[in-house]
Amino acid sequence: MLSHALLHQPQHQVLASADLDHTRTAVGRCMKPHGLSVRGRGQALRARMHHLAMGRVSLSRLHYGAPVQIEPDRLEGFYLVQMPLAGTADGRCGGQHIQSTPELASVLSPQQPVASALLDSQPHQADADAAPRNPRALMPRHVRRVQEHLHAHADEPISADQLASLAGVSQRSLYAGFSACLGMGPMHYLRTLRLDRARADLQTGRGTVASVALHWGFAHLGRFSADYRQRFGEHPSDTLRKA
Repeated sequence: MLSHALLHQPQHQVLASADLDHTRTAVGRCMKPHGLSVRGRGQALRARMHHLAMGRVSLSRLHYGAPVQIEPDRLEGFYLVQMPLAGTADGRCGGQHIQSTPELASVLSPQQPVASALLDSQPHQADADAAPRNPRALMPRHVRRVQEHLHAHADEPISADQLASLAGVSQRSLYAGFSACLGMGPMHYLRTLRLDRARADLQTGRGTVASVALHWGFAHLGRFSADYRQRFGEHPSDTLRKA
């Protein structure tokens, strides 16, 4: 379908983050404010969201990469149609309870309080024989190795050549793997990760805007401010002022 194809276009991506607060805020802007928490010990959030508004109807493709608990209360202004592409959505709306799967969608009323646990990337009956129980097993080893390296060394100088060497594959293969699993290339992922880390530092008042930007590898302060505003909807100085 045309709408499905449009959702995969890069300009419709509104979220790619491993940060819980940023994910909650970004999804809330497209839908409504809600509670969000990761379920299970050792689970890592790897959220991606594409969003397309078409008049009074909007389409979203949302992936958390880990089991999460979502509590939006009443939807009020809209109906929510949930259609899992994988895993299950265990939803409770008012006094009703339903488990959505790739074979069974659900429609949530705007007037009833909602609490739902979206078990993203979890095995379901349709693929119980094939799907691994560990979501991280779905990620190729070379992609997972580079991702872990980026999280551990995000404040250090890193080049695409170094990452490809670390992965033991060509740059082309590495970029293809990252794009398939995480929705972006490794250097884009690194920039996004650094922006998230910079925001966390500014939210706790750890230094000036300039010192935080330089610590996370942003030597051009004007570009840092522009990228930061595009991602978080405010200037770095605004975030620091709220600390």
